Amino acid sequence: MSELDEIFHKLGLEVNRAYDRTAVISMTARVGSTAFVSALTSCGLSGRPIREIFNPRSSMKDLSEKFKPSSLVDYLNQYYGQETSGVLAFKTNWIDFATVVNWTGNHFREIFPEVKFVHIERKDKVAQAYSLWKANEYNIWHREAGAKYESPVVGQVPLGPIKNNLANLQAEETKWQQYFEMNEIVPHRVYFEDFSENLTDAVSGAFQYFTGEMPEKKPVSSLVRSSDERDTMVLFDLHSRLTDEAMSNDDETRR
Repeated sequence: MSELDEIFHKLGLEVNRAYDRTAVISMTARVGSTAFVSALTSCGLSGRPIREIFNPRSSMKDLSEKFKPSSLVDYLNQYYGQETSGVLAFKTNWIDFATVVNWTGNHFREIFPEVKFVHIERKDKVAQAYSLWKANEYNIWHREAGAKYESPVVGQVPLGPIKNNLANLQAEETKWQQYFEMNEIVPHRVYFEDFSENLTDAVSGAFQYFTGEMPEKKPVSSLVRSSDERDTMVLFDLHSRLTDEAMSNDDETRR
């Protein structure tokens, strides 16, 4: 039984909501979701910070201990008790979301009414896999403007962990796409490469998708990209090495 299952075992499923719409920011690791949701919060989508409220390793465990909720909806109502927009907004990875879907069952649409999804992706999957490796290696997951941090040099990054990250991230992305297709959901898609160049347009578009209106406040976030020119060179090297390895494997297969 997972940590999230254990938490859900203690919660009932009665429905008495304090909110009437649901905004889900779905994602996989290292797509810039923290910066994106902080900007989405800044322009007024939610009165509370948009967090991974179903992550048993951080937010949900801490909040459940604080609120001591009697049901899942009581937990959500307490977290959004000071919310005035009526929008239940949260971000989630696939593993946590799948547990929520399984536990709520036929009650899902009651507990999460008028649900809409903004799905954050990254076009360059190798860059995403490398970013995940670097975050784990140096324990740096977010970067404030002006902050200094360590980066590896060309040739220092092993291919094994990068390939493992690529496989795991792709498997999780596939689960999201299967869920969307099975439930006839067409999410609003946002790409890291686009909003890292123009945060205002990307966040404003997501806000409009959720609410039907453009935000009155300009989206802002104190977080910036955690990569620099050295990372660009490392990525070029990784792409080259992965391509060379793939070509070598193809040659071996044809022999």
